[in-house]
Amino acid sequence: MTKTNSTLGEFDLLKRIGRGAMSEVFLARRRGENQNLAIKVMDTTKISDDSLLDRFIQEQEILTRLDTPHVVQVYDHGFMDHAVYLVMEYFEYGNLSKYIKRGITVRSALICLRQLAQGLDKVHK
Repeated sequence: MTKTNSTLGEFDLLKRIGRGAMSEVFLARRRGENQNLAIKVMDTTKISDDSLLDRFIQEQEILTRLDTPHVVQVYDHGFMDHAVYLVMEYFEYGNLSKYIKRGITVRSALICLRQLAQGLDKVHK
């Protein structure tokens, strides 16, 4: 995780918590508020293939319409300067891969699998 003192509009980017092929995810806070958020940011100046930007925008549109406890909640999204961003709820305890690496019971795995299936069902509908 990388420390950062950057800003994105009204958000303070506290540290980078993830990086993918298309974007970076930051732990952030909206100025004047105390709620941790996750902000996924794609630098549009580094995109040579417009289909990547189209996929990011499609992800925004799909997630914004969803209302289910099994898919991350989206609070805001938009364009700013040379970036497109998605503001989402932040899960303080990390992601599922950490639990799997530590080892989980069959019962816990089945509960997680059921919740994942419910979330995917909502997304695909």
